[in-house]
Amino acid sequence: MATAQPNSEGKRESAPVKVSAALAQARQHLIRNNAAAALTVLKEIAALPDCSADVRIEAAKMLANAGANAEAAQCYLNAGLALLYDQGDVARARQAFASAHNLDPQNLDVIFHLGQADVVEGRTQDGLAKFIDVLRKSNLKHTPALFEAGCIYQANGQYDQAILAFKKVLDREKDHIQAIVHMGQLHQIKGMIPEAIGYYMQAAQITREAQQLGTTRQIVNMVLSLDANNSRARSILADLDENHEGEEGEQHEEAPQATAAKPQEAEPQVAPLKGAASPAAPAPAKPAAVERAPVAADDTALQYLRRQQDTALAELRDVQEQLDGARKELATAGAQASQLERQEASQLEAEARRKREEAEREVAELRAQLEADAQAKREALEAELDELRAHIEQARAQQAEEAAARDAIAAANAELDAKLQAAQNELSAAEAQRAQTAAAAASSSQQFEQKARETKALVAREEARLKELQGQAAQAQANLNKASTAHEAA
Repeated sequence: MATAQPNSEGKRESAPVKVSAALAQARQHLIRNNAAAALTVLKEIAALPDCSADVRIEAAKMLANAGANAEAAQCYLNAGLALLYDQGDVARARQAFASAHNLDPQNLDVIFHLGQADVVEGRTQDGLAKFIDVLRKSNLKHTPALFEAGCIYQANGQYDQAILAFKKVLDREKDHIQAIVHMGQLHQIKGMIPEAIGYYMQAAQITREAQQLGTTRQIVNMVLSLDANNSRARSILADLDENHEGEEGEQHEEAPQATAAKPQEAEPQVAPLKGAASPAAPAPAKPAAVERAPVAADDTALQYLRRQQDTALAELRDVQEQLDGARKELATAGAQASQLERQEASQLEAEARRKREEAEREVAELRAQLEADAQAKREALEAELDELRAHIEQARAQQAEEAAARDAIAAANAELDAKLQAAQNELSAAEAQRAQTAAAAASSSQQFEQKARETKALVAREEARLKELQGQAAQAQANLNKASTAHEAA
């Protein structure tokens, strides 16, 4: 048997053949209640970069039947992106987004792309309501929704709200070129030319560093249209003209416009599941099997596909009756699903209108509440400031009193030290005087004892003399008596 040779037509046909075979395998696994094997095959299908939107939708339905709601929602989302941006089929894209939302109601990217579908259809207010819903649920952290809301505000002439939205975008992504350019345009509209030029020059510098020289040139020309003598803009333009050869190979880039965001603005938020490609995201890495053996790249790949087909056909023949019944059930389920999807789409539109009205009311209430809160906070801050000033004055008075008390204590300590020194001096003098007195007392005692001894000796002498005189007197009396007696006798 002749071996088929690969050609360009075979290469184009090999991918659909492989996808068809893989879908058949997944259906067979589901019929056999082997959900794990079906999930593996379906995830491989969803990861194919050249997978069509129809195939993704079919794979998403099978994923949902297998209970993998998150993966099914992501597959529906990627299919909707392809339908919306690659094929321009807004109705089918909306159905895909609605199916994703039904499977994963908390997926903010799905709500966001439903809003983008509204914008593509010209229903910007419905889109704005969905973007506001995303921002409310994400606490203002969904950057693409912030950017889209800013674009709609700008288109509606709500320039202050647009500026607030783009500022929040730049708070999260300071190098967001489109947001910077929109800020320049808004300030230009408001007549704030120096500020507008500042934003334009910032965008020009970022694009120049990123080697997006075509965009840089257009932004610089925007600056020169506002200020023909701007030295920085002229310098950048001169450098671009001097290095013109570097721009010849650059792909043409559109100048940033002040319109609603194009599909590529959704790029940061679309997170393909395990390598699944989306129109707004960089092409993911191919599965390892595809990298090792590209489909229809050589005879080996063709033989591999034929073996897969033969195996699949043999297995399909064994379960043909089951497949026929399953097809009927799938057809019935598909019709019911289509009807449900239409009902869901209608309900979603009604819900979107209701949410838009609620969002507008909430925005008004939020604005009033923010103003009231700001006024209350301002008054509270002023009261706190007055109280703080009073505390400061009181603290200063206390510091003055403490300083005076410290001075008084220092003076009292000095006076006490002086008195203590005087007392010590007096004590020293008293000690000296006591010693002197003691010495004098000791000397006087010795003299007194000496005088006492002398007096005793004198008394003893006088007593002896007195006795002697008394003896003499007695003798004289006796003599006198004798004389008297003798006289009388005579």
